[in-house]
Amino acid sequence: MLGIHPRQMSGEYVAGAVLCEEFHKASFYKDHQLLPVNVLLWLLDNVDQIPSGYEGKIIPFWGTVFKQNDIPVIVVPCLDCRQGKSRMAMLPTGGLFGPESPAAFTKVLRV
Repeated sequence: MLGIHPRQMSGEYVAGAVLCEEFHKASFYKDHQLLPVNVLLWLLDNVDQIPSGYEGKIIPFWGTVFKQNDIPVIVVPCLDCRQGKSRMAMLPTGGLFGPESPAAFTKVLRV
């Protein structure tokens, strides 16, 4: 499932660091889990499983973020489904994410 921040819904671009923090603390997302990079890697190995609704989007997987050793930048792995291809992109969390960049979530089933 894809989730979009209310500010993104209105067409606004939001800093990645803000999105990451708010997705982790927002009450709406308490029954949802941000998907980690291993799901992204699985999708790249199984491109026939990528939903058609992802076409034209960059999907950040906020469940995993990386800090690069050589520079003080935190990046988020993304599934880039633009230009008719599916590939991995690493985008800096200091960048802006708009409505074309919904977050990847899964529903958490409680038993």
